[in-house]
Amino acid sequence: TPEKIIEVTVKEAKSRNLQVMIGTTHDEMHGFTLERSEKVRAIQEARFDGPANALAKALNEAGVRVWKYRFNWKAPQSPYNSCHCIELPFVFGTWGAWDDAGMLNGMTETDRIRLTTLMQSTWTQFIREGQFEEKHWPQFAKENDLKVIL
Repeated sequence: TPEKIIEVTVKEAKSRNLQVMIGTTHDEMHGFTLERSEKVRAIQEARFDGPANALAKALNEAGVRVWKYRFNWKAPQSPYNSCHCIELPFVFGTWGAWDDAGMLNGMTETDRIRLTTLMQSTWTQFIREGQFEEKHWPQFAKENDLKVIL
């Protein structure tokens, strides 16, 4: 169950003194369906947004340092908007593997370079230092729970 997964994850993160970064995309479900409806939004909440928020809250309450993001960028000619996995080519820079991905249709070279630089430098900083500068990306807290990456 999701509750058991969260429980085990929190226990392990705490016992290993980990710092955690959790992210979702604005339109996770558009990687699976192009339907736009309340039903699809409810599924996204149940499968992506809700569990990510529940995990972030449980980690935070257990004293684990956590940062949360939402990736909102979408390619101008893509029907998938900001769908599931769209941030991965920017994080890993594996552009050849994504050549035929419709989710990137119409992406400009400027966006590719800008977002790859942002994602790679941000994630690398987190891997090296286990945190972000508070003024640029505050830790997750109930009153400050999300960093939007455009």
